Amino acid sequence: MTTNKSLWGDLWWVDSAIKKHKESPFYILSKQGEMLANLTDGLLYGKVAIQDNNVLGITLTYSIEAPSLCYSFPLFRVVQTINIYPLTIMWQEKEDESIRLQCNNREEFEENLHKVLSSERTYKVIASLQAMF
Repeated sequence: MTTNKSLWGDLWWVDSAIKKHKESPFYILSKQGEMLANLTDGLLYGKVAIQDNNVLGITLTYSIEAPSLCYSFPLFRVVQTINIYPLTIMWQEKEDESIRLQCNNREEFEENLHKVLSSERTYKVIASLQAMF
């Protein structure tokens, strides 16, 4: 017997969950990846990979991808618990300097993400990859 009737019951919280999803670090990072693709006419894009850390939560690795070169440059990581905030952005502003940026809410995350994405190092990576085309 096949049925088109939902057997999930009343999922009254789904609308709220969808709104929260659009504020999640994964969603924000994915959108920034799409924006990079638009800015570079599809030559580069940002990709988010998820790694489960079990007790610690999850780690999101953000990479700049150059699909026609079959190349991926891991730019930074975001470590978060299941509660999302606070979270930590871990990146290297300079090759020999690791930085941890603590974010207690979405606003702080976006502010610190802007610092990373608009940094000199990020611009050098993008310029280097574009120079290969």
